[in-house]
Amino acid sequence: MRIRIFAALALLSLSLSACATGPDGKIIPPKPADVISTIRQIAVNACGFLPLAETVRDILASGQYTAPAAIAEAICTSVRSATAVRGQVSRPTVAGVAVKGRFVRR
Repeated sequence: MRIRIFAALALLSLSLSACATGPDGKIIPPKPADVISTIRQIAVNACGFLPLAETVRDILASGQYTAPAAIAEAICTSVRSATAVRGQVSRPTVAGVAVKGRFVRR
């Protein structure tokens, strides 16, 4: 498990180190859709859970997390800790945002 998280972090750092620069030398930040996609992929690699893009977007908008790996880790922790009591499953949340998505085969 930790090896997968480490591999995802290494992949993320490589992708971020390749940020594009414009003709004037300024760094062009990644597109929000690319960041959301990266977070979703890290979560799938780390725990097999594919969060909805809207969930990731709302967590980013909360401002409590900025690092993609931290968001993916929080999502994985949240979905792992969801408990079933008397037939009802508690809704996992991160930064006050309900985590929606599905488990996928890796």
